[in-house]
Amino acid sequence: MALEKIARVPAGRKHVIVLTDGKIPDGFSRSDIYHKIVSDKRMYNGVSVSTFLIGPKTDGFLPSLASAGGGNFHQIRDARSLPRLFLNDVKVNTGERTQREAKQFDVRKGSGSIRSTTLSSFPSVQGYVQTKSRAKDKANLELVAHANQKAEPLLASWRVKKGKSIAFTSDVSGRWSRYWIRWGKFSQFWTDMINAVRPDGGDDDSGTVKFDLRPFVEKGQLTFDLAVYTSGLTGEAILSVEMPDGSIKKLPLRNVARGRYQGSSDTLVAGKYLVSLEAIEELPEV
Repeated sequence: MALEKIARVPAGRKHVIVLTDGKIPDGFSRSDIYHKIVSDKRMYNGVSVSTFLIGPKTDGFLPSLASAGGGNFHQIRDARSLPRLFLNDVKVNTGERTQREAKQFDVRKGSGSIRSTTLSSFPSVQGYVQTKSRAKDKANLELVAHANQKAEPLLASWRVKKGKSIAFTSDVSGRWSRYWIRWGKFSQFWTDMINAVRPDGGDDDSGTVKFDLRPFVEKGQLTFDLAVYTSGLTGEAILSVEMPDGSIKKLPLRNVARGRYQGSSDTLVAGKYLVSLEAIEELPEV
């Protein structure tokens, strides 16, 4: 009942906690039914499930149920710890334990030098994933998110053997980066990021498009969110999706913002999907 009701809630993150003594009235032999219900709600409605067992552990049902639901299994003996554990579990499974959100965080230069981009001023962000304030050894802390006299890492770079690595702790989907997406130098920033991590020896002349593709399930639809880091592209992108049954589906993605595309498919079944960016329109030279 809880899974059915929460599946209809128009929220981006949905989490259910099952609290029990572990004694299933209709027997462990029917556990496959519960696993299927939890797996289906996770796949089709984005609902995660954690399980809490009060008392001695009797079998592996509750840990496996939490695994099917993408949550965590907890075993406790003192019920007084439940409020604290519930709150912590919700924060962990919704990603809020390490997230910082506010109306505005100013973006400022960090303790290192700005090397990954030629830009020197940046819009504010409305959120980021919290990381350690002390940068890892030999890391260059380029940008920080600043609010209430506290600064935390936003952009850091470092070398890994012969390669380079960059960590940007906000997003590009618009949830936290609304001001960045509207920023006239958004494409230049990400082009600089891509160029900064390329191997030494010049630009890539292969003509490939640099992009990041993220799938997620919401309201029974499989949605693809595409961020493109190559400038001069607009219009409609097309994904080639190999479905679990082996069929190929062409899925057009609409241009929803500068460098960002989205598209959804009503055909959603459990299984393996193979996705490739087949084509993207390019602005003609003027």
